[in-house]
Amino acid sequence: MSRKHALWFTFLLGSLGNLIRHGGRYDVGHADLPLSFFIFCSTVMILNISKQASMKNMTLFNLFIIPASLLKNEGLLLFFILQFTVFCILIFKKENILRYFLLLGTGIVIISSWYLYKINFNLPENPVLQTGIEFNRIPLILKTILPEFINLTRWNLLWIAFFISLTLAWKNKNTMILGFICLAILLAYLSAYLTTP
Repeated sequence: MSRKHALWFTFLLGSLGNLIRHGGRYDVGHADLPLSFFIFCSTVMILNISKQASMKNMTLFNLFIIPASLLKNEGLLLFFILQFTVFCILIFKKENILRYFLLLGTGIVIISSWYLYKINFNLPENPVLQTGIEFNRIPLILKTILPEFINLTRWNLLWIAFFISLTLAWKNKNTMILGFICLAILLAYLSAYLTTP
């Protein structure tokens, strides 16, 4: 086997435990898997939009991101992060953003109608919205979360890939877009973990 293939299969073997863990064995809830699928597809469409901001690409992007926003509460946050990313790309490319706002408005109407439906029929709401933000817990949460971040048996190759990606981030437009999305999602999750029950 060539060196390239040997390294590839070694990588697959090394990352297998991490894939099994995050694929549902320990860490992933049932709604996380479809949420990850929709976010992945939305991100692929963002890369397509950065090449060609066609109505087809923007429609497909919205067809993936809208269901993600309805699956879980963090899906709504990811909806706004990814929509903001597309908006920035369109502004940077000096594209006509009227079509974008038409699709964004359609998505907001769909999402809002779901939230109005939940309110109208007294469906369970996010407990975070009911209990509020708890800043006094930040030191305890940091003390708990930092050892988790550096637990190599849990995260395996993720941090290695992350730091390698950082060195390559400025060389490629797509890598910069993905880096922005990942950073925004990381900061959103971190702020949620630090400030909510």
